[in-house]
Order: sequence, then structure tokens, then C-alpha cells
Amino acid sequence: MNKGDCFILDCRTTVYAYMGPSSRRMERLKAIQAANAVRDDDHAGKSKVIVIDETASGREIEEFFAGLGGGSPDDVADEDTGVDDAEFERSEVSVVTLHHIFEDGDGVIQTRMIGEKPLEQSMLNSGDEGQDCFLLDTGSGVYVWIGSGSSKKEKVKSMEMAANYMEKKGYPKWRSVQRVVEKAEPAVFKAYFKTWKEPQEQLGLGRVFTQRQMSAVTATETDFNVSSLHAEKRRLLQKNAGPAFGFMPDDGSGKIEIWRIENFELEPVDESAYGFFFGGDSYVMKYTYEISGNQRYILYFWQGSASSQDERAASAIHTVRLDNELCGKAVQVRLVQGYEPAHFLRIFKGRMVVFLGGKASGFKNVHDHDTYDVDGTRLFRVRGTCDFDTRAVQVPEVAGSLNADDAFVLETPGKTYLWIGKGASEEEKAMGEKVAELVSPDRDLQVVAEGEESDDFWAGLGGKGEYQNVRELDRPLLYPRLFHCTISPAGCLRVNEVSNFSQEDLNEDDVMVLDSGDEIYVWVGQGSDDQEKEKAFAMAENYVKTDPTERTLDSTVILRVTQGEEPAAFTAIFPAWNPDMWQQLPRRAEKSQNIEKVVKDQPEKKKTSNCCCCQ
Repeated sequence: MNKGDCFILDCRTTVYAYMGPSSRRMERLKAIQAANAVRDDDHAGKSKVIVIDETASGREIEEFFAGLGGGSPDDVADEDTGVDDAEFERSEVSVVTLHHIFEDGDGVIQTRMIGEKPLEQSMLNSGDEGQDCFLLDTGSGVYVWIGSGSSKKEKVKSMEMAANYMEKKGYPKWRSVQRVVEKAEPAVFKAYFKTWKEPQEQLGLGRVFTQRQMSAVTATETDFNVSSLHAEKRRLLQKNAGPAFGFMPDDGSGKIEIWRIENFELEPVDESAYGFFFGGDSYVMKYTYEISGNQRYILYFWQGSASSQDERAASAIHTVRLDNELCGKAVQVRLVQGYEPAHFLRIFKGRMVVFLGGKASGFKNVHDHDTYDVDGTRLFRVRGTCDFDTRAVQVPEVAGSLNADDAFVLETPGKTYLWIGKGASEEEKAMGEKVAELVSPDRDLQVVAEGEESDDFWAGLGGKGEYQNVRELDRPLLYPRLFHCTISPAGCLRVNEVSNFSQEDLNEDDVMVLDSGDEIYVWVGQGSDDQEKEKAFAMAENYVKTDPTERTLDSTVILRVTQGEEPAAFTAIFPAWNPDMWQQLPRRAEKSQNIEKVVKDQPEKKKTSNCCCCQ
């Protein structure tokens, strides 16, 4: 341990979150979140979280060090200033590997590496018959995952294989080996996978109970189980489910201001560099536009795939602060690299380029940034469907990065190539020429069609190799769905789905969640309270997490909109929209009176109750 970082000690009944006296505020926040995850996921919420910081009592501090086997605060080393946190995190991520332990046809236990981070949960299903055993090397520890379909011999030999593996790697003897059983994985183990979906109708660890069984034995009311909203999801999945309601409030010609997160503060980006992003950073962008003479705002916070958790958290915090300065009138949109909506791309008019690595050194020259390859070779993937939504992303300069559906710009010390895949669109070809001028200026461009590459081209990629040549299918669209979120007298969340919905179903005293099929909107009524806002947004995130389709939090945009400030993409989902309805309707009385809403010749709404006590 050291005084500059935070640590979590799991003592089963108690989970301690130790805050080093010199640790950063964001580190403390993430430590508390991680401690809560251990409590909820590993101990079914039955443990108690105790924070060991400047306010902790002497007894709590003594119990913490007793759990460590002895010691005192004076024994903790000072902050280690020799290693940069971000550098350590990047090096730690790079060594995470997953190995398959299996019994071959001759009865011999074998191992083979099957992947590096980012890992997919589906990799744990690579056994021929059911699941086998797997070894996860995190760099700081080793996990042995025991699948339910593994043989007795595999279960017995897996720990022995782990010990041999650590010895071969030269790991110190104090480094831990932890045995993990399928369907009882701890929160720390699951965190090493890109996404993790729990089995349906399972809460916590141990024996699995259905929702019907839970409701029969639950005497007290609990929060609503969001996963039940997807019970009919597969019946709603259709290849052509209607129009896609993309978020497109205007033509992207509004005013923009962009800041990069640096040392947890907003650092303005020079206008000449607008459209240039770095995957190792997070950004906040304020977009201002007008509709019918009224000024509107959108706050995008873009998070690079390699940016740190601290930077991502800081971008969200600054977005909320900026929204407060705008009196809550802005639409907040969280974006993850690679999943930008069409409106965001349209703002840069085909001039969006995402570089590998960290922040640039002023952008005075496109080559003048902290992560420029010393060998002078770079590869950029160009993707899009039209002039406005096309973007370029720097990828590793190897043949495996190519894709027959797109165009690529390859810069070598001697030449710059524009590689045109057989499935690339005309827009991607045109964008490739623009990107080449942006990332490799003042050079003659050599256009290369797929299948006509020269030896020099392949040499720039380290040699000829296999690459993807099958078009990636778009994920299916869903019918729009509207959910009404309320808080019960006991303080628990209740969710009701509204069918055949219209604008009149938006209750201005509560919070509504709208699933457009692409984005998720959290609509905040003027009369809603802070508890409703907090729980409804958490419900929207859990709604995406438990979605049985390929949706993830990274690939799905969640927007927070306030009553009276709805964007056109939101209003277009409703059969008819009256922007003056809020002024025409009388202010509702207190929620407890449940006054009926004003409905103009609408058919009777059919509501499906999803409260916990009715399941």
C-alpha cells in the first residue's frame, strides 16, 4: 500500500475502502463505487462498506489493519511519485490475457491463449461441450474460472496449471491465484471483460429464483427489476421495424466550443484543431443553435476508448456544471469513441479524425503530438455513408486492421497510399482524399485498389496478411417504447410501460424514459424531484445493461432532456406534437391526488404494471 492511492479490502461481512491521505478526489470516488460493487455483486448487498479516511474512527482503522493481519497508518508507505498512474494503467491493461484450459483427446490437460484485453464474455464459451476452465492473467493476479461443463480432471488440474503458469512467468510467490466458479464471478473478475450480462432472473449469488418465486416470498417492497422490461423484447425485434429516429436537431451549422480534460479541468481546444480527437483523452463540447428564434444547447461529452476512468468521470462532472450554468436547458449526450451519432459527425462536415494516444502538443502540425509513431508509419480507417457522417480513425498499422468495406490512408516514411476496399462507398473514397491531406499534408497520394497492392504497400504494414472482408451487419431496430417512472411511498422505483403513447402521456410531475430504438431519452418533467431524476437515469442505464440484444452502454446514447426543451428527434417519435401544450394544460396538483391528465380524443391507454409487488 501507499498513501497516494486507494485500496479495497474485502472481509466478507465488511468491505473497507482505504483512502490514501494524498489520493485524488476522483480516485476516492471510483474506490467507493468499486467497494459498493463488491458489496452488491459479491455479497448480495449484505456487507457493510466502511470508508477509511480522515473522518474514520479509531476503532474502524484498527479493524481495517487487523483485517490486513496487523499494522498501523504509520506503516503505510508514502506516495510513490516515480510511476505515473495513467502510464501504469495502460501497461497493466496491455498484459491482461485469457487462456483456455482443456482436456484433449488423449486425456492430457492443455492450455492455449485465446485473447487479450478487451475481452468478451463469449470467450468463456469456447469449449466443445459446455464450458471448460480458463485462466485469466491480469498482470497483478491470476484467476482460474471453472465452467459448469468442465470435467472433474480439468477442475482438479486447473489450479495446478495456474501454479505452473505463474512459475513459468516468474511471478512472485505472493501474487494470488483465485478460483472463480461460473455464475458466481466476483465484481473484480467481471470488470476485465468489455461487457458482462448476468443470467436472466438471477439476483446475487447462489440458488437461482424466478421473479414469480421472489414476489411470493418478498414481504417488503424493493426497487423495480429493470430486466423484466425485456421479457417481450425478442418479439419486438424485426428487420424493418419502421423509421430510425436519429438524433438530428439541426443541420450541424451551429456554434461549437470544445474543451479537453486535462488535470480534471477544461482546457480549451484551438479552433484550428476542431475535429481532431485523441483516443487517450476525453472532451466536452458545447453546441449552440437556434430554432424559431429560440437558442438551444447540446452538451456532448466525448470519451476516448483509451481515456482513463478519472478523465471520463471528470467530463461528466463538467457537463453537469455547464448545464447548470445554462439553467438546465441543455441536452446532455454521452458519447463513446466509435459510436458517435450522425448529428455529432455532421458538425465537423467530414473532418473528424481520431488519433491513437494522448493529447496533442498544440496541433501546430499534424505530426506534432505526443504519440506520433517514431517509425513514421500510420494507418487511418475511413468510414461513413455520406459527406457529413464520414470520419477517420487511426488504427494499428498491420494488415489485420484493413477491412474490405472501407477506405484506408497509409502513411509511410516515403509514400502516402489511399487503399480502396471493394465495398467502400464513393463518399468514403472522397473522404479518404480529404483525410490524406489532413494527416499527411504536402504529399502526392497514390491510390491503390484492393487486390492491386504493391510490395512497398504491404511492407509498410509489416507484410501481407489476412483481414476482414465481410460486411458488418447493422444491429436491428426496435419499436419505440415509453416508460413512466415514479417513486412509491416506501421510496422504491416503480416503472409502467405506456402503449399507444402520445404527448399527453408525458407526466410533468414525473420522469419518463423513452427508447427510440436507437437512443434512450430520459425526459425530466418540471415537477419531478431529485430522487426520481436519479433513479430514472439509473433505470435507463440498467435497461441497456440488461438488453438481450447487442446493445451496450458504450454503443447506446443516453440523452437527458427537460420539459419544454425537447429536441426534434424526440418529438418526432410521437404521433403529434404540440409545443404549446405545457402552457395550455393547467398545473397539476400534488402527486398524491393523482389528478387525471387532459387527453384530447385519444383512445384509452393500456398500461402494463411492472411494479415489484405485481410480478
